[in-house]
Formats: sequence, structure tokens, C-alpha cells
Amino acid sequence: LLNFDAPTNGASMAITDPCCPNCAKAIAESGIKTLYIDHKGFQKDFAVRRGDEFNDMSLSIMAHAGIAIYEINRKAETLSPIHVPLGNYVPPEDNPIEIKQIETEPDAPSFQALIDGVHIKHERWGCAFAKDRNGKYYSLIASTHAAIGYSEQTASKNKKEDKYDLFLEPLSRLLFGAVKHGLNLVDGYIWLSTLPTPREMVNFVGAGLEILAIGNLDSAKKEAAFAARETLESEGILTFRNQKRKI
Repeated sequence: LLNFDAPTNGASMAITDPCCPNCAKAIAESGIKTLYIDHKGFQKDFAVRRGDEFNDMSLSIMAHAGIAIYEINRKAETLSPIHVPLGNYVPPEDNPIEIKQIETEPDAPSFQALIDGVHIKHERWGCAFAKDRNGKYYSLIASTHAAIGYSEQTASKNKKEDKYDLFLEPLSRLLFGAVKHGLNLVDGYIWLSTLPTPREMVNFVGAGLEILAIGNLDSAKKEAAFAARETLESEGILTFRNQKRKI
């Protein structure tokens, strides 16, 4: 998804295995509208051991996002519906990513101005510059929020043994929200108020990005973020730059 060369909004996707809740949130945030899952995936050991996570959370996440889900048998050439949304269903989204086209190429002063000019109450939020295939630049702003189709209140009540929740963190929203609209984040111009989660760092690396500016390097949602930062920095994979708001 993070390396797709066209907008993912409205696209179809095929996967080999039932996806975990984190992948389901990424698929939903990317605007995928049809998902095909290979029937052999449901027979694998992973699916047997972790099938409750798919049934209890992943399906719900994607259903709330209005995604049609099918089990596909390639040999038999059959499709079996797992979930088909109602024809007029439009998933509610009360806090979409804010995307605005900007007139000039980003530079250090305009990046600091973007960071300083945002007014978000949530502790964890982020902003970035992105570029489309035509060379036009955009600013993106996102805060931690429930997956598409959920309200903050509903999402807060649904957890899976403290391992999964229904919220997307800012970096995930910036990464997958950008590809939804056919945008590429500009490396060196991506800022977060706190350290991202280890999973977000992995996705960031997968997107081919290397530099993250952080407002508070001593704050993170998960304690494991500090060890992940140390590992990625020591191996020369990511650079974390301290950049505070000036207001």
C-alpha cells in the first residue's frame, strides 16, 4: 500500500491470509473498497490460532469502513461473500486528515510555520508535506483518531487484550492517508508531537522514508517506542530529529 503508484482510494486488494486488526485499520485508512482473501489462508496455522482477532475485530473494522470482503478460491474460480456493505452505506468520518495544496516548494521555514500554526487538542498529532505525481505540494495534518466508521466513544470501549485497539496513531494516518490520495510524503518534512509506536516506525521504513522530526522525544504512547528508536537509530535506518513548536 505504501509503495502503490496511484491513489488507493476506491481500489481493490487481494491478500493471502486473513488480516490482523492493525492491517485492517491500514486498509480502511487507505480507502480500499474491495478485499479478496485466498481461501487457503483460512486453513493456515496462523488463521487457526488467531482467527478470533480477524472475526472479532478485523471484520468489524473493515465493515465499518464500508469494505466489501470476499473469500476467493482461485482454482475453483469462485467468490464467497464474507461481508457486503449496503449499497447506500457511507462510513462516517468526523475527523478526516486535513489536506491543503500549497503554492511553493517546502523549506525549513515553511515547515516550522506549519508545525507552529496547527491547533489540535490531542496530545498525539502530526503534520507533513507531500507531493503528487504532477509535482504539486500539499500540507497534511492528522491526530490520533478512531478508525473510519467509528466514533471516539465507541472505539474506546473496544480492545483486544490490550494488544489491539480501534485507534490509528498520527504517523499511520499520515502514511496511509497520503497514499489514499496519491501523495508521497516528503522525507525530512514529517513531524510528530511524540515518538510513534514501533509498528508505525516499521511502516515508515517500509515507505522508504528515513527522517522524522519529533516535538517531544521523551514522550510516547508505548514504552517499547524508546527501544525501537534506539535500535533503528543505531543501525542507521532512521534519524529522529528534535524539533519543538515555537509557540
